[in-house]
Amino acid sequence: NSEGLYAERSEPVFMYNILYGNGYHEIALEQYNENVQILYNIIRDGHYGVHCEKTTAYLEGNYFKNEEFAAITAGMESHIVVKRNKFENIGVGQKPPISIYAGSTAEIENNDFGEGNIPAPEFDYEDIKNFELGYVPGDPEDSYLYVYDEVDETRRTIKKIGQGLSFGWALVHAENNLWRFSLGSGEIGESLDFIKIDPVTGNYQKYGNDEIMNPRGLAYDGEYFWVNDFSLLKIFKFKLEDGRVTIYDSFDIPEKEKGGTMGMTTDGDHLYLKSRDGSKLYKLDKSGKLVGEIYLQN
Repeated sequence: NSEGLYAERSEPVFMYNILYGNGYHEIALEQYNENVQILYNIIRDGHYGVHCEKTTAYLEGNYFKNEEFAAITAGMESHIVVKRNKFENIGVGQKPPISIYAGSTAEIENNDFGEGNIPAPEFDYEDIKNFELGYVPGDPEDSYLYVYDEVDETRRTIKKIGQGLSFGWALVHAENNLWRFSLGSGEIGESLDFIKIDPVTGNYQKYGNDEIMNPRGLAYDGEYFWVNDFSLLKIFKFKLEDGRVTIYDSFDIPEKEKGGTMGMTTDGDHLYLKSRDGSKLYKLDKSGKLVGEIYLQN
């Protein structure tokens, strides 16, 4: 798995679990989770333990062990309470093994960072394994680190662009360049950087952005960029000015109570946004008014 347990817009309670060996997080809490309870779990032998975005969470009595990078991370205006947990062998000398990013807050009290004063949880069930993988997905031992072969019977890779930028969720070709957002954080603004990539040379330039959080659809109408924000449930209209993203308008996506959507395009006059369940496309004018729906066949 990439994520062991995942939640968004929820109030989950995770108790008495053994979570280990996931490629990204053992528990990922993204997008407006409230009052999450993480109690008396064993979280071990992966890359990251618990990650929070736009989330409030209470963690008590858990045993974090052998997580390669961090036990707990909190970003994007999260607030976490971490009390009476046990930590052992986290990261490369990371002390404490908890990362709180700018804009987030934490209460960290009475934890065991090696003193041995808090016991690990004990369970009355067996950890049944049908198959032992032997490595964490994404580790050097993983023999499946690619999406597809560079050359096979259907495709041939002719160029690789954007090395070092990591992956992202939205990409558009406009004005003879490729455009996308960074992943996770930015270097210039308070949120993700907007990136222009020259497809010929591979050179890129980053622009500051303070508001757009989770782009999952990007389009250009010849004058403005439009981005579908999966977390904020909004579409933003913006331009680049003085090295930064300037937002000219924003509006809620249709049926936002159903959650975020992925993918968006434009024909120059209207925006087309996929519904949450993928059954239809919303046709929107540029003020955000729903003017039609296109139903998709299975």
